[in-house]
Amino acid sequence: MFKRFNKLSSKSKRIIGIIMGLIVSCVVIFVIILELIRIYAG
Repeated sequence: MFKRFNKLSSKSKRIIGIIMGLIVSCVVIFVIILELIRIYAG
């Protein structure tokens, strides 16, 4: 799997990195919002 990833062009690698970063930041923001809601509700 890692070898196949290395075969990708640098452009698609960058696009995959951007998508992964967006997903991770969305999850982090979602978790923070849930924690804030739990603090304010409780």
